[in-house]
Amino acid sequence: MKLLVRSYLTSAAAFALASCSPPEIKIALIQMNGHQVVSLTQDWGIIFSDKRVPCVDRIDLHPNDSSRSSVWRVEARTDQCVKLGSFVLGQVPSGFREVIPLPTSSHGTFTIEVLGIGVGWTQLTLR
Repeated sequence: MKLLVRSYLTSAAAFALASCSPPEIKIALIQMNGHQVVSLTQDWGIIFSDKRVPCVDRIDLHPNDSSRSSVWRVEARTDQCVKLGSFVLGQVPSGFREVIPLPTSSHGTFTIEVLGIGVGWTQLTLR
């Protein structure tokens, strides 16, 4: 009986973990040497913290208006996502290709979205 209960609990825990969606990609914005640096992390821990570098497919920057059209977009060069811990806004990270170049006249409030194994977004202001 004890073995049956333990087996059931192990199976239930494995099923619960397998059906979980990936954690949110956390985005931190840092000013460094006149550049806007975007730092990315994901915490895969359930009980204890287990921060890792996220695997990213696409990065989008769009204005906070009803158009939602991207003013800057980069995508992974291949079908595989790319481990990405940080990048400079407007510069193409290694392993990515620029689909929509960032205009030099981009000013205002924007939303940056990071998509891959998980999703994250935050707002930022460009001056």
